[in-house]
Amino acid sequence: MKGVKLLKGEEVKAVLRPHFMAFLGFYLAWVYVAAVGVLLTVYSARLGFLAGKIPLVGSMVQAKYIVLTLWWLALIVPGLIVSLVKVDWKWLLAFIVVGFAGSLAVLKLGIWCLALTAFLVGLVGVLVCEAYRRSHVYVLTNYRIVMKGGLLGRVMREVSYSRISDLVMEKPLLGRLFGYGTIIPVTPSGLG
Repeated sequence: MKGVKLLKGEEVKAVLRPHFMAFLGFYLAWVYVAAVGVLLTVYSARLGFLAGKIPLVGSMVQAKYIVLTLWWLALIVPGLIVSLVKVDWKWLLAFIVVGFAGSLAVLKLGIWCLALTAFLVGLVGVLVCEAYRRSHVYVLTNYRIVMKGGLLGRVMREVSYSRISDLVMEKPLLGRLFGYGTIIPVTPSGLG
């Protein structure tokens, strides 16, 4: 295997990559962003918001501010929920960055541009997730497990079988249906 130096007498038994379905949540998050942008633009067109101003409570309100409020709510609320569930604030930060990108598009170019911006951000997000998934390789030898991965920087971890004190195996419902799961080797130091 490229980049993995084998020890004396060591032979590669298997080379594995993460299953597509293991990253389904990441893909769906970016598809969600694209769908929200497209749906808000379609919703705006149906209500006539693309014309610019709408009457609201006796005054004329810029339609783009209503669309932007809905855009931010549709991003911040799920981003906050995912961040709390995963205990990882990168999701909220990513959704805030996407929110600003969509807001700039609407304020500079108009409501119609939200769909294009959201679609492009969603597409780039899905492509980056796929590149990240493909960058991970697990090499199983007769002595150890070697993991290589990383998109911008490379990380390589290895653990010999003699150091593994426990195996954590998870197979969610979708994993049982599509034939994938997660195995985490645990060492005495608690590293998985």
